[in-house]
Formats: sequence, C-alpha cells, structure tokens
Amino acid sequence: MGEQDPLKTLRELYAPMTTTIPSCIVLPATNATHFDLKLSVINALPSFKGLENEDPYVHVKSFLELCDTFKFQNFADESVRLWLFSFSLHDKAKFWLHSNMPGSFTSWEMMQSKFYNKFFPISRINDLRQEINSFRQEEGEKFSESWEKFKELTMKCPPHGFETWRIVHFFYKGLTPSRRNLIESMNGGGFLNLTWEEAYRTLGEIQRAPLKTGGLNEVKDDADIRWQLKDIMRKVDAIALNKPVNTADTCQVDVCTSCDNAMHFTQNYPSLSIVTEYPMEQVNAFNEYRKLTSETFAETYNPRWQNHPNFSWKQNQPPNQGGTTTQAQNQFQLSHLD
Repeated sequence: MGEQDPLKTLRELYAPMTTTIPSCIVLPATNATHFDLKLSVINALPSFKGLENEDPYVHVKSFLELCDTFKFQNFADESVRLWLFSFSLHDKAKFWLHSNMPGSFTSWEMMQSKFYNKFFPISRINDLRQEINSFRQEEGEKFSESWEKFKELTMKCPPHGFETWRIVHFFYKGLTPSRRNLIESMNGGGFLNLTWEEAYRTLGEIQRAPLKTGGLNEVKDDADIRWQLKDIMRKVDAIALNKPVNTADTCQVDVCTSCDNAMHFTQNYPSLSIVTEYPMEQVNAFNEYRKLTSETFAETYNPRWQNHPNFSWKQNQPPNQGGTTTQAQNQFQLSHLD
C-alpha cells in the first residue's frame, strides 16, 4: 500500500470546511486598480427584501436614479450597477441572489431580467392586466381622481403589453355615463374620432383643467340640488297634466301672488311686494273702522236712554241743535198727534 497521510480525528472530520464560494456576479474587465466604496453610498441605496407588497420595478427605477449620481474613475456604469445592486437586496431577495450559480450574471440586462422573473411572476402580471382591462370609475368620484388612479394602475405593471390606444379605450369605457357624455360634449361629440395621441392628450388636459375654467368635470353632486330639481320637475309635470301639486313633501317656494304660477316666483320681482302691500292695509283699516263704529254706538237705543231729548216731544220745543231728526223721532211725533 502506498504511503498515506496521517488519519484525522473525528473532531477534525466533523468540523466545517473552510471554502470560498465564487460570486454569481462577474464584473466586466476594468483598468481600475483601486476602488473605495464609502459606507454613506451603501446606506443611500434603496432596500428590497422580496416581500409580496414590494414592487421590483419601482426598486430598480429608484436604484438606477441613485446610481446615475455616482461616478467612479475607470468604472463603467454597468460595472457600478452590477456591483452595487447586491448591496440593495436583503433577506429573501439576498438569499435568492446567492442561490444562483457562480457566474450567472455577466451584464446588467441579465440581472434585471432574472430579478423581474423571480419577484414579478406571470401570475402577478395577469392579475394586473385584468384590473386594467376591467377598470371602473366609482360613483361620485371626480374625473381627476379616476384618471390618476388609472395611470397609477398601469404604472404598477410596466409589462402589461397594452398599446396606448387600448389604454385610452379601457379608461373611457370604465367611466360613468355622465362622465363619458361630459368628455363627448367637451370635444363636440367627436372624442372617438380623435387619434390615440390626441385622445390621450385630451384626457390629460381635462384632468389638469382648473375648476373655474374646466367647468363640469369637477361638479360635485349635491343632494339638496337634486331634490330641488326633482321637485320642480314634478311640479311642471303636475301643471302640464292640470293636477294639484302635493306640497307635503316638497320644498317651500313663494308662488307669485299675482298670477298664482308655480314657475313664477315672487322673489324674482321685488317691486311686486310693494304694490301688493297697500290694498291689504286699506282693507284692514276699513275693517277696524266698521268694528269701531258698531261697538261705540251699540247701546244707542238702550231703554235707559228713553229720556234723551231727541226721543221726546214738548210744546214750544226748541229746534234740534243738530239740524236733523231721526226716523224714530218722526214716527214718535206722528203717533202722538194721532
């Protein structure tokens, strides 16, 4: 038998072996001989842990924005991205990176492709595509809010694969009928005759239009206004059918006191109230006068007044001071003569 190495003890055999695992990232060749990576640069990188609620596209976009602010001598942008990307991954995402075979990533494009395939699978893409296709505007939601929500939904799924004209179509068909009519009226009823570029630009202009000039796209539905309009229309229908209007559950309206027209309001003609006040005052004055005269002389013929000089007759009686005689006095004198 050949010469053998001395036998190792069991403790030595059970001990973990020290080894160096080759990196899965292969940096492109460079002429740089010295590279200093500061801790402040690593801490500034965005973090991605591989959770379900995290968006890998958003992470890559933020990562590239930060990398564009770094410039290292004799280092290409692709080398910087490949090198720094591993520092932005943590937990589950970091474990995925190290689980790849050595030399798996030789370019930044390859790194992005495998990263998206792992954390943005086909099932997630299909779900978001379905949400875009079945978009619906909520009742009472403003146009600007709906457009922002729809754009955010499309940005969550960059690989949705829909052309721009389909994006416009999905949003248009998801609007409420009143909003679709609004868009048509603002474009002279020819919104569907626009090109996809004009249609997309028009939607953005409507969303950015201020309330005072944009007009109806920001009108808020008011329950009181709707109730008043409904009540007015009910009155118009009742007048057209020559039916009495039930005012038990309607809003109070001052009907014209001159023509009694339900659609002709007194408050629209302030001068009318001045004209109609005087006849009422005159009638009240006449009623007060009648009440005063009837109550004041109600006891004129009281029997206790039988000795009143106007109701007696004497010989050589002086003439009536008042110059007049009542019908009762004349009758009394004639009966006495008889």
